[in-house]
Amino acid sequence: MDNSLPVSNEDSTEFHWKEGSVMSGNSLESLVSWLAEKSRLLGWDAILVLDRSKLNHFLIQEYISRFNSASYMSPITASKQVVPTQRELLYNYTLDYPRLSFENADLHDATADLTLRVVGGVLVTMEMTQGVEQAIRVDIADPLDGPIVSMKQNLADVTGDVDEDGRVLLDLAKGGEIRVDYSTSEFMQIKLGDLMQSEFDKLTPEQRLFPLSTLKPGSNEYLRPVNFHVRTQASGPAARHRASDEYGNGAVVMFLTMKDGQAGRFPGTGSDFRYLIPDDTGREYSATVLLSTPMIANSMIGPAFSQFAREHGLSVIQSWEPGYIQLSLSEGVVKTPPGLVSSPDVSAAWRFKHDGISIASDCFRISMFYTYVGMEINSFSGRQTVWGNYWEEFGGYLAGAELSLGIGGPLVFIDGRSGLTLVGAQSGRGDVKEFLGMAGSMPGFSDAIIPHALEATSALMAPFYSLYSSNEEFEASFRDSIQLPFGQGLHFLDIKAPFDIAMFGAVSPATTTFEITPAEVIVGQGASYAFTTVPEVKDLQWTVEPTATGSDNVGQITCAGVYTAPTSENIKGMYVRVRVNATDPKGYSSSALLSVVVRDITVNPVIQACDFGASRDLTAGTLGGGALEWRVVGAQPGSALKIGRAHV
Repeated sequence: MDNSLPVSNEDSTEFHWKEGSVMSGNSLESLVSWLAEKSRLLGWDAILVLDRSKLNHFLIQEYISRFNSASYMSPITASKQVVPTQRELLYNYTLDYPRLSFENADLHDATADLTLRVVGGVLVTMEMTQGVEQAIRVDIADPLDGPIVSMKQNLADVTGDVDEDGRVLLDLAKGGEIRVDYSTSEFMQIKLGDLMQSEFDKLTPEQRLFPLSTLKPGSNEYLRPVNFHVRTQASGPAARHRASDEYGNGAVVMFLTMKDGQAGRFPGTGSDFRYLIPDDTGREYSATVLLSTPMIANSMIGPAFSQFAREHGLSVIQSWEPGYIQLSLSEGVVKTPPGLVSSPDVSAAWRFKHDGISIASDCFRISMFYTYVGMEINSFSGRQTVWGNYWEEFGGYLAGAELSLGIGGPLVFIDGRSGLTLVGAQSGRGDVKEFLGMAGSMPGFSDAIIPHALEATSALMAPFYSLYSSNEEFEASFRDSIQLPFGQGLHFLDIKAPFDIAMFGAVSPATTTFEITPAEVIVGQGASYAFTTVPEVKDLQWTVEPTATGSDNVGQITCAGVYTAPTSENIKGMYVRVRVNATDPKGYSSSALLSVVVRDITVNPVIQACDFGASRDLTAGTLGGGALEWRVVGAQPGSALKIGRAHV
């Protein structure tokens, strides 16, 4: 006799991402075109965007690093009276690492959605009936199936002063609207969320705080952040649709003020401010830095101008205004090398030998705006003189002149995948304001000295008209001011100069580090799994260790990174979690989290009381995520099993 229940499928059309629906469409080309229209910095000196996937990578690495330490969040054992006749008991409720998502982010604030999966422990629902309390439901969570704890997290609750504490943090105790989705009743989800809130409030700062990034003043005086403000942003329309592959995608957006700069404004709700991380196929973009043209120009010109000043015994004076930087020199004189000028008229037969053209230091100006970068030497701001001796056929006399010279021109950025070049062309004009000594009696002196002086002065400025910075140099400039956890760094793949300077790149291991991939794995008992590293590293020492005191057999791992899980008879309970470590010869290490499950399928609740005519919800998780076939053995007449919407 077949006692299987009849199965019906609920219509789940609204959860399918229909072909032809609007996707985010955020190519590098379209972003650069949008950036070229005008400055998109909104008055800020810089904007840093970090992708959700990399932020969650930081969170899992932080979670893994805390096992067997005082900062590890221990399993929760507690109870909550949800209604007068019902309470929920939690025993060894174990939470996985926090995950960020941005389906509700809108740039008007710093709110993100945060979830923590329950990967272990027991939840028992107790009900009081006629003075007797009895269990009416039992759920046993494991890495395959367990409730999700969700909350709203406000990332603006961080210190914005880089000099004090420039960390962008998740704080579990500051979450709002906490829910636990073990029940379809929103009331029950909130009640168990209240219990979670009380448990989070008990945590120490080391247990409840998770760093996402740290901003520091850094050693580069030209790119030195002093404070920041955080906002969050969804990646596009598709990020708000649950059935889309992009659901929850987005980024943390940091608006930065640099040294001597000032704060700008924020995009409002409904702003046309684009998501700045491209989605080009084959290019793994996960971070973007947008900087003002004056700032990048200053970072390239500034060191060269400072060196120029030192060579002439002077110093640089830097002036900042919103959208404008000016460099000038301290009071003094800059001299060109000595030179020799001959008469343009062969019949005059004179030569003029000088010891250098003296240029007052206040003639030098480098001006950097959002729309213009240029350098000039202008005698209207100071004196330019030349002195020397002139020879005729029968003797030499002291001669000289006061000159009026104007020379300079704009500089433009030439962008490319390998770096950024600042180039330009000079033009000049000049005349003799006053003859000194015997210069007035030298035929053709003005016609000869002006082009000579322009050429000599132009040679002083030539180094500033062809400056190049590679991607690696920009990465080094940011390395000690934008610090990312676990050996990660910003690596720029493309640098563009449409209006502001846009650096599109990836968050990946620094050149001296590596990471195990993947960072989290679930395998069945007795199974094997081969780990790799990015980048590939030779001569690694692989080890495996328990994640909590009293864990069972943790399995074995070979020198090639091939892990073999323990068999079910060596696992107490339904699963065991281990930490896989790889260490290179220099001592740098990376870790991954691996869960070994005894069963291929987990169904919850394992015990459920159900009154006549009532319905109950079941959930299931499967190793590998394959499709499930549901049936009930020993079904009573009139019962039905309905397959509902999948939980995503």
